[in-house]
Amino acid sequence: TNEETLKLRAFHRQFDRIRRSSIGQAKKVQVKKTTNFDFKTGEISTSFSGYEPEQFQSQLPVFRQFFLQDSINFGHICNIIYQKCDREELKAWIAEARKRWQENLRQLPEEFDRHFHQATGSVEEAIEKLFYGYGGLFHVDVNAPEEEQAVAAIEGAMLHRAFPRLCWCLNVVDSVIYWWLDAPDEPVPSPTKTEGEQ
Repeated sequence: TNEETLKLRAFHRQFDRIRRSSIGQAKKVQVKKTTNFDFKTGEISTSFSGYEPEQFQSQLPVFRQFFLQDSINFGHICNIIYQKCDREELKAWIAEARKRWQENLRQLPEEFDRHFHQATGSVEEAIEKLFYGYGGLFHVDVNAPEEEQAVAAIEGAMLHRAFPRLCWCLNVVDSVIYWWLDAPDEPVPSPTKTEGEQ
């Protein structure tokens, strides 16, 4: 329908903003997590480095739209394509993107971090805390206790590692939209033969 086409076009426009951004144009970024032990105090501290913080945060409002219960929500757009598109090769790509999206969201902290810092939340939980939680990017609760620095660093590293992988999934959906709406005669590779994600 026309409304569904408008949603697909909107998805493309918003993902194109990420693609054209400084972090979208950046080469592969190495995310490093560092843990230090203070043998005198027994304190364990953890920090991380990844994308340039201001550049990363500047893209989060756009990135958030693919998670909101919104017209360009990742799952919603996948459903439109899966239900309305009659091209099996494109639906195969959507199935692959969905599978990898869920795999990335289910990722947990390393066993060391779960044991020493009680950091047990998945990537999906870290995203929900950042986007919807009080104390995250968009909301604040002045009465909430300050989060332990190590847990915040662990979650930050998880998000920076997950970002390019989730963007790979978004890029797949955007490519499917292009093949379906704009280039129906263009050859489409098989997802089983393509290993292009970061």
